[in-house]
Amino acid sequence: SVAFRGHQTRVLEWNATAGEVQDALEALLPVGTVQVTQNTTKGRFYGSEYLLVFDPEAGCDHQHAMTYGDLPALSSTWSFSTSNASVQVYASGLPSPDGLGTTDGLSPFAATVQSAPVAAPFVTAVDQPGVHMRQGLHTGRYNSTASFTIESRDRFGNRVTDGPLKEIQVLTTYCVGSCHLGGSFILSYRGVEVGLDAGVGLSELESTLESMGQVGAVTVTTHSVTSPVAAGGITAAVVQTDAQITPSADASAYLEVGDWLRLGSMDGDVYTIVDMATRSPYTITLDHPYQAASGTNTSMFRQGSKGSVRGYQYIIQFDSSVGDLPALVVDGSALTSGSGGGNTTVAEVTACDWNRRQTIVLSAMSPINGSFYLEYQGKRTADLPYDVNASDLAEALLALPDLYNVGIEGPFVGAYGGRSWTVLLTSVATGTPAELYAEGHLLTGDQVGISVHNACPVDGRGSFPGNCTAGGGSVADTADPRAHAVGCEASSVAGRPGSDFFLELTGAERVPGITVHGVDGLYVASYPTPRAGEFSLRVAEAQCCGLSAAIFNNRWLMGEPAVTRVDPRVDFTWAAADLLTETGKDFISIRWTGYLQPAFDEDYTFVLHANDGVRLFLDDELLLDAFEEEVEDGPGEEPEYRVHEASTGEALAADQLHRVRIEFRESTGAAVARLLWRSASQPLELVPTHRLFHSTVDIQGSPWKVAPVPIAPLAPEDLQLQVAAWDSLQATWLAPMDDGGADVSEFKVEWWSAEDGGYGAKEVQTIKMPSTVDEGAWYLTSPGGESHFAAIPWDAAPETVEAALEAFPDVGDVSVGLVLGTAYGTRDYRITFETDLGNVAPLSVATGTLSTSDTTGAVAIVVCSDGNVTVL
Repeated sequence: SVAFRGHQTRVLEWNATAGEVQDALEALLPVGTVQVTQNTTKGRFYGSEYLLVFDPEAGCDHQHAMTYGDLPALSSTWSFSTSNASVQVYASGLPSPDGLGTTDGLSPFAATVQSAPVAAPFVTAVDQPGVHMRQGLHTGRYNSTASFTIESRDRFGNRVTDGPLKEIQVLTTYCVGSCHLGGSFILSYRGVEVGLDAGVGLSELESTLESMGQVGAVTVTTHSVTSPVAAGGITAAVVQTDAQITPSADASAYLEVGDWLRLGSMDGDVYTIVDMATRSPYTITLDHPYQAASGTNTSMFRQGSKGSVRGYQYIIQFDSSVGDLPALVVDGSALTSGSGGGNTTVAEVTACDWNRRQTIVLSAMSPINGSFYLEYQGKRTADLPYDVNASDLAEALLALPDLYNVGIEGPFVGAYGGRSWTVLLTSVATGTPAELYAEGHLLTGDQVGISVHNACPVDGRGSFPGNCTAGGGSVADTADPRAHAVGCEASSVAGRPGSDFFLELTGAERVPGITVHGVDGLYVASYPTPRAGEFSLRVAEAQCCGLSAAIFNNRWLMGEPAVTRVDPRVDFTWAAADLLTETGKDFISIRWTGYLQPAFDEDYTFVLHANDGVRLFLDDELLLDAFEEEVEDGPGEEPEYRVHEASTGEALAADQLHRVRIEFRESTGAAVARLLWRSASQPLELVPTHRLFHSTVDIQGSPWKVAPVPIAPLAPEDLQLQVAAWDSLQATWLAPMDDGGADVSEFKVEWWSAEDGGYGAKEVQTIKMPSTVDEGAWYLTSPGGESHFAAIPWDAAPETVEAALEAFPDVGDVSVGLVLGTAYGTRDYRITFETDLGNVAPLSVATGTLSTSDTTGAVAIVVCSDGNVTVL
């Protein structure tokens, strides 16, 4: 007998006919219709072969539907009088002994399984065994950062790969033709306006946007600034962390104050010149310190040429926590085009909203035919030919009840009749566009498929040759009247918030942690490893947005609350007659609890407006206490309140969750309660709802037991040696400054001959890489085989390599020197093992992402140890 998907046929005779085998198979629930032919040629064996062809299109019931596509192979059981007889099944392209071919089925249908929202109880966390500092669920090494990975999952256990996205908007200002952009423009966001000069620097625009509030941390970059300064001529001497550079000659003929400048690379940071000395050495002052490696012959790149800068591009990236933002609004009416005037000036913002622009993509590996339809909010269009034109597609979409106005770009024709159309949902019934769905089961063609994805507009029409950074794609379209030397094209991105996780170790001390999104819904969680001991690690998803409120019908927060709810923010004004609960307006108290998430690594000042009393706790510590205060009502219509301020005294970690508790009491009359904050970068504003979290839900497996591991302590301090007797010495010392994370239980005293070599020979190993390497990073593995997850930059300082080595548990104190080998053109890190006596096993390295502009071959790293050379 044979079985298919767990269902077994009746017993068949050894010489069963094709019809008997077919009847037996079709009697099984999951089979449907199957065609069976019998081969009795006995070319190699005595017996029969049966060729089975499943025919899903012979019926319309669920049995036939289950036989589409690649099916599992049949299984067989048998009992024959001859011991060497058997029943074998051949499938998946494997031919039978007599040469009958087998083929996997191909279904015309495809199911897309989209994950549900993240559900904390199903979210998982994993270590990376054997990788240094990536086993934070269970252990870590004192004074290092322990980490692990959090895997987003939905309530079905599916991985959620849609992580947070940072909104990107592109601001472009330019003039058309031969001109020099000047003047100013006005930028506004949610009603807040600022005036800016044309050519405002990236750093200044960044700080200006952050000062407008409501956006958090902002990063501004550009694809501009790629024209060499005095090609083949002037270079600069630069010093890391210094804001002043020294040109090789007077650069005033090529540069002026206000110009944008890159140093060393067309992909480097962009600086704005704020001052130029008129006498030798003609020092140039930048708007912020130079951050790359020091150099004496560093190339310089600028935007346009002196007196002829036609435009500027600003790529503005927002914090992902703010989600999908409205577009910035720019008014460029005050821009000018230079001394001649008359040229058109333009200021525009390229931004993206989810589902506003959607691209339909049809493709195949052979000529396409047939039709498809589109669906929106549960309503579908008529069947559309595969080559439908723009007007017919628009007409079909506008026939749907929830679409009021649409625009179509395309079709753009590809291989085998493939096409793409971009649909702009200008006006929809709900105000916010939803996703389109394309169904293509009536399309024909090899591997034919149709899909819809969100399409964000791209800025960069008409870039000029040589005006792009290495990371961008040029759009050389000088026929466009708006063509401008602004920069490579830059795509906008619609923002999307992700998950936020609360991470904390509790034990002998409280240790907070932080999570950062990596890729595809995977979050890297980390914490500073505390002293050795027993700790409990809790990981929970924070629930946005707002704080939990408990309102009591008394002034002392006593008993059960009369009202519990989630308040989006703490921003309340109650008139004297207003009820705070169903029955109470006076002698009321409120406790707000939850978590807040700062946007900057800065000292924060919290400001509370209160009528009457208020207390503020941060991370369970009392920060402000004015709970006993009472405020008299004033003569005006607006309630009186007092302003209370308290500073954290130290920087809060950006994006880390901090416990917050506000206790408020109202005696009589009007009442006011507001929570605001400010910092060096954060303007005074109400703490926004997306920065507040009302509760947490533990992820799967939380909490974990964590046992930190101590490291070798530092050497004892102030070692003193004196003669105690004719046959003894006395050594005294102080405890080491750092005991390695555990109490020191014993000390070891060593002595050796003062003659050369008396201490033994120290192990020395050398890591060599080509001096032509100019980009990327590499990775270390310790002598004991433990990997280091942190990437080491290609141009790492010796101190960086030394710190990475000493972080390994099997490596003690080392010293590292850097030598640029002239004989073979190598970059050599010479490593001396100062405390690991004896023969140390060779280090190992991985080339990682190292690359070189030299095209002579692949990058290789050599490790020299014990006279042997290992090429990696």
